[in-house]
Amino acid sequence: MRRSNPLTLLLALALLSISSSARPSPDSITESQPATKTLIALREIADLQEESVEQAILRLERLEASLDPNSIDNAYAKLARIQILLADDRFEEAIEPLQAAIDTQTLSPATQERAIRSLGQIYYQLDRSNDLLALFDQHFSGEENLEAETLQFYAIAQLQAGRSEQALESCARAIAKQDTPNATLYQISAAALQELERYSESARFIEALLELDPQDASLWDQIVAAHYRAGDLWAAYGAIQRAQKRGFKNDPATQTSEAEILYELEQYAVCAQFLENRIDQDDDIDKPTWMLLVYSYDQQNLSRQAIETLQRASKSTPWPEIDLQLADRHWKTKDYEATYNHIARASEKGPLAKPANAWTLATAAAIQLGRPSDAEQSLDKARKAGADPEKIARLEKSIKLLHERSTPSRS
Repeated sequence: MRRSNPLTLLLALALLSISSSARPSPDSITESQPATKTLIALREIADLQEESVEQAILRLERLEASLDPNSIDNAYAKLARIQILLADDRFEEAIEPLQAAIDTQTLSPATQERAIRSLGQIYYQLDRSNDLLALFDQHFSGEENLEAETLQFYAIAQLQAGRSEQALESCARAIAKQDTPNATLYQISAAALQELERYSESARFIEALLELDPQDASLWDQIVAAHYRAGDLWAAYGAIQRAQKRGFKNDPATQTSEAEILYELEQYAVCAQFLENRIDQDDDIDKPTWMLLVYSYDQQNLSRQAIETLQRASKSTPWPEIDLQLADRHWKTKDYEATYNHIARASEKGPLAKPANAWTLATAAAIQLGRPSDAEQSLDKARKAGADPEKIARLEKSIKLLHERSTPSRS
């Protein structure tokens, strides 16, 4: 079955959700109020920001330097500088003041958590995943009372680092904290479970996502793949049927997958009828689809239908392999004329995959037909293709005997 890779799809969706809110915006890094003098200075700097961002940042740095590093006033000044830098997409420069605010250890637990999360979001924006994970491990590992948003972001970082079990645990904790379904957490959970090859459990999360958004085409791809990898072929087939009722997964690749699933389920008659209908409706059928129909008839011991299918394919397709298949089958039924003709037809269509084998078979068929000239020509082609010398020698003897039988004796 042709599958896409489900982890890539799931993780991309999860990261997209995080990205939409990844710009850090620490609302406040302290609950108290700074001195009136500091508030006045901050308002003046806010007005200055409209004229010159650089001047506003310089004024804030000077203000911070004049204040006690562990004071609430300093914290507010840092917050103002962080907000200006983030608004200007200057993420690198925002790291130092935010890290300094975190390092003071003067913030309330909730505010400290938000500040650390904001720094993590900056690292995320800068593609510094190792720093993000190290930061969260330092401050959040073993913490019991983290916010759901923090746990969700932590799970993303853990999943990206290949720590799927931990990502799954973080998601479970976050889900338990929320009253309404969270699609991002379901996506991360499904991706983590697939990394752990726990496909049945992953399918449950994807089913939950489908309940939230049954019109998401990518989710239908994921649910079919998850059931298939879990070995639940009936569930995979059912998911395709459900998707098709909603207008999804009607493409040729899915139809091929549908037939392959039916074949694996040993529903050979159903598979054959499905493929017959498809071939009747579509002129552009690939070789694997034709061969799957042949094998479906073979599994039912319907050799006549299998040969008829190959003959239809031979007339309408350019693949030499189809005619070689026919040649082999006709040889087994001792139809040597058809054997020889199909090998010749295959060679006209293009290069043969195993020319030595094909031409030795054509030689044998020509011998059976009593046509030494055709046999010699085929044998020459087999020899040039590197056929087994022992086979060549046996065929040469047979051709010699054929000549002897066809030459009248002189008395």
